[in-house]
Amino acid sequence: MHRNIWPVRLALITLIATGIMTTASGAPRQESIVVDTSFVEEAMHRGALIWDVRSQNTYLRGHIPGAINIDDITDVLRNPRTQEYIAVSEMERILGEAGIDASREIVVYSGKARPDAYFGYITLRYLGADNVTIYHGGIDDWKDAGNPVDMNLVALPPATFNANPNEDLLVTTREVVAKLDDPSVQIV
Repeated sequence: MHRNIWPVRLALITLIATGIMTTASGAPRQESIVVDTSFVEEAMHRGALIWDVRSQNTYLRGHIPGAINIDDITDVLRNPRTQEYIAVSEMERILGEAGIDASREIVVYSGKARPDAYFGYITLRYLGADNVTIYHGGIDDWKDAGNPVDMNLVALPPATFNANPNEDLLVTTREVVAKLDDPSVQIV
């Protein structure tokens, strides 16, 4: 089933604003899904996977050392005509070939405050990844902190990405439209 992802922004903003973030098992997550440079440095030491979701051309002009890239996530994981996610099986293949494993700690980043990092986060959460954070400051804060950048393509060994889609995480355009006249629903 293809899900319309435009409402993802609404869902993500609601989750962030209300602080209702739990792991798949229902256990509370860390206080914030949005992390800073020192968190990313520590995550790298823990062996976290760092995912740069920018275009490959931009990535090759400088990225966090060790970060992987599959090109512009908003182009690769959505149908360009409908703006809906591509099939889950195709996302599993693409992410797995890039070495992304849903069971690992994953830090997603882009340019500072870019929505594609949030799209990466919500996509991973939708697919069942449980330990995902967003480096909001992205490559800009990384460089401003005086950290090194790499200009080479990083290739990890392929992984098996086993998606466990959480259909409750996303809403369809049809579902949003159906609630427009419902006074008990607030759409932000």
